[in-house]
Amino acid sequence: MVRSSLKLMGIELQTKNGFGRRHQFQTFEEANRFLQNCNIQLENMTYEYISYHVAWEEGHCFAGSLRLPFDREEDLLLQNLIRDILYDRLYLVFPSRSLHWLTEYILRTPTKQQEYDVLLSRGEGFDHEQYKLLCASAEQYVQGLYKTYPGLQRINKKARRFFAFSRSIEYRSMNFKNYLLQLAKKYVRMSLSACLIGDRRQEKAYLHRLVRLSQEVHEDRFIRDERFTRHGMSLYGLLLGGEEPCERVLSDAELRDFSCRMRAVKSIGSYHKTASYERDLFYLVYAETLDRILQEADHTRIYRRISEDVVQGLIAYNIPICRVIECIDQYDPFAVGRQDYGREVFHKVYPEAVIKPPSLYRNAYDVFMKGFTPFYDDLINTFV
Repeated sequence: MVRSSLKLMGIELQTKNGFGRRHQFQTFEEANRFLQNCNIQLENMTYEYISYHVAWEEGHCFAGSLRLPFDREEDLLLQNLIRDILYDRLYLVFPSRSLHWLTEYILRTPTKQQEYDVLLSRGEGFDHEQYKLLCASAEQYVQGLYKTYPGLQRINKKARRFFAFSRSIEYRSMNFKNYLLQLAKKYVRMSLSACLIGDRRQEKAYLHRLVRLSQEVHEDRFIRDERFTRHGMSLYGLLLGGEEPCERVLSDAELRDFSCRMRAVKSIGSYHKTASYERDLFYLVYAETLDRILQEADHTRIYRRISEDVVQGLIAYNIPICRVIECIDQYDPFAVGRQDYGREVFHKVYPEAVIKPPSLYRNAYDVFMKGFTPFYDDLINTFV
């Protein structure tokens, strides 16, 4: 049996923009007195943020921050601030003229909406009856929109179906799912705009794009490496004809690492003999090789070919073999998620080469560099 209300368990306030002392309270009245005193002290000072965390029974909670001094005419009441935030997130206070909020309303997250509903309908500190009346009024308003614009129900149905589908896809990172959601929002927004002006043809055209997006994602569902899906290639900015995907699903951390390496390729401009000399040199060679290969007619296995050419480029700069392999593993975007990628690529380019243990190579390299440059101490840490 569902309990009629959720008892307030405690409130924590932290001053000094979240870096100050933590203050604990058992009721909203106590917390509000503290906030009002802080507000008086800060009236003639620069603003300050106070972080809050409110907990109710059954593990329900809400956290955020408020800015002082408080310049609204009504009393500073924490529960009312939280109430207004939740009302806004539940789309219970509708703008009088614009309907631009409809896209976010249609593609809202159900789990968050359910949690907000529980807090407002059962949480201590909120007016439950007022909330029920507002929900009824909002529902009546939305139903009125559906009668005025019949296409809204069609759009809502397909959009909600896409949202549920996109959140259930296996082997995909949240970054990938959010990318799909942004595409969906664009199509829903364009379809809504057409619906509101009575352009049925455009409304259907953009809804068709949404449906097609679902079909494309569904067709690629068994590709475990999301970078090799149609929309993964767009997300990561790749040309992947003939490339071999990873055999396993990359973690979120690995995909972030991959994206960072790809951004490094795009942002590199020059290199200097500093602590990041090898890294900058690697990405400079990589970027130049990528530009050259993209100008060729054959766009198959681009990134594998780039890795192989980069090996030759680094060798031409007299980078030691062991460091070339390490650079490939450390900086090459397509080394992410692949074990011994650097060694594999190097042997593809130089199949007869014998790779000496790093310690033996370093000793010989030390002797060479000591007699070669007065800047040995700096260079040895970057070359080896």
